[in-house]
Parts: sequence; C-alpha cells; structure tokens
Amino acid sequence: MRDRKRILALLLFLGAGPALATAQSAKPDPCEKATNQAEMNDCYGREYQKDDARLNRVYHKAMDYLQHDLAQAATDQALKQSAQTAVEDLKAAELAWIKYRDLQCEAAGHQYEGGTMQSMIHSICMCMVTEHRIDEIKQAYENGDRKLE
Repeated sequence: MRDRKRILALLLFLGAGPALATAQSAKPDPCEKATNQAEMNDCYGREYQKDDARLNRVYHKAMDYLQHDLAQAATDQALKQSAQTAVEDLKAAELAWIKYRDLQCEAAGHQYEGGTMQSMIHSICMCMVTEHRIDEIKQAYENGDRKLE
C-alpha cells in the first residue's frame, strides 16, 4: 500500500513538472528577488493592483464598444434591445465574477490562516483569477479592429 502511494506521488510529481515549467516560463515571477515573506507579501500585493488596473481598462474598453453599439442602434429597436442586453449582461457577469474571485481567493488564503504566507497566497490567487478574467473578456469582445489593449 505504501509503495502504491509513493508511485502515485511520483507520477503526480513527474506529470506536474512539465506543466509547472511551462507556466513558469510563460510569465516570469516578478517577485523572485524578494528576500523575505514581508517583501513577497508586498510584491504580490502590488502585482495584483497592476492586474486589477489592467482588468479595469479592458473591461471599460469592452463596455465602451458595447455602449457605442447601443448608440449606433438608436433607430433599430431590435438592435437597440440586443445592444442593451449585451451591456446589462456584461455588467451582471462582472459583478458575479467579482463575487467568485473574492470567494475563491479567500478560500485559497484560508489554507494558511494565521500564517505569514496568507496574504501572499491570497494575492497570487487574485492575480491568477484576474488574468484569466482579462483573457475571457478579450476572447469574448475583441474582434477585427476592436482591440481591448
């Protein structure tokens, strides 16, 4: 039984290795030069602030495009209704996503509750989830000459 657990652990480790290497090579760690936990906590907190500002820019640019569509559809009631629905749906999706983000990252941080790593883990989660949200918005709303960044 112990041998089976060791083999399973080894397989998981070996399987995760390439995925971790790919993830690490895709985006360098901006906080690798931090020398202690307090510096890491501060650095990842700043990284999240940058990601959040980027998300806000992307979201507002997408909303600007949708508002423009709404203004252009002023005389066509069907287009106007469709454009209005798109605006309302993006707003609702963003509010729901914010709730998800907060719950997800609170849960991740709770694993380290009371420890010095808790805020770093929370910030790393916030960065990761926010970067995914940026990608989602870009995939859904960028097309042709409509670029969000």
